Amino acid sequence: MERVLSDVNAVAGVGGCFFCGQQGAVIASATKATPDAVAFHGVGRQVAFAWAALEAAGQATEELCFCYERARIVARVLGNVALVVLCGPRVELASLRIILDTAAGLIKGDPDVRRSLAARAGERADLLAEGHLDASSRRLLGALDSRREQ
Repeated sequence: MERVLSDVNAVAGVGGCFFCGQQGAVIASATKATPDAVAFHGVGRQVAFAWAALEAAGQATEELCFCYERARIVARVLGNVALVVLCGPRVELASLRIILDTAAGLIKGDPDVRRSLAARAGERADLLAEGHLDASSRRLLGALDSRREQ
């Protein structure tokens, strides 16, 4: 697991990465700077919400990418965990995706790592329940649901 995080961190433009479970909890992390556990948890939670919403809408994906003016977040879904990468806006996505493909292969090919991640991933809570979403998020999820029905 540490090897995967180290390999991802070696890509130019990557500032840190972590594994999170289906509820967004950080399982393992590595950064080039001092880690901010609160920020990682917040990012993990947002990744988990997007992941759950897309699955609920029948639009499951292996990769999520969030683009901001000064940052980019790329998340690769690997079963019941996601590998989340915090990047600068100009990260070379092709290089990053090659490393993420390699990381996915390493994880899928190593039963010990898979077991370790699965044991720490936890169960998916109903992140899409009424109490977890604000009005804007409910409208967006409704739009995704209506697209699926068309």
